[in-house]
Amino acid sequence: MELVKEVVGVDVSKDSLMLCIGTIATRQNQSISKSVTFANTTIGFKKLLSWSKRIRTSEEIPLWFVMEATGIYYENLAFFLS
Repeated sequence: MELVKEVVGVDVSKDSLMLCIGTIATRQNQSISKSVTFANTTIGFKKLLSWSKRIRTSEEIPLWFVMEATGIYYENLAFFLS
């Protein structure tokens, strides 16, 4: 079974980021990881990247970050990831 998509979903709040990774395979099999929470700070962003590298299933497909934009609270993470 070959993965075709890997996405980190981010729920943003003023103080925290709740994340999980979802994958879709060629036969549309889906899986979603347990959620984890990080601080909405630069230190939290670095921990988030480290976590995403450890839990990632495949290095061969792009990893997308999607986030729910709450006011301005998502902006620092978006700038950090870009």
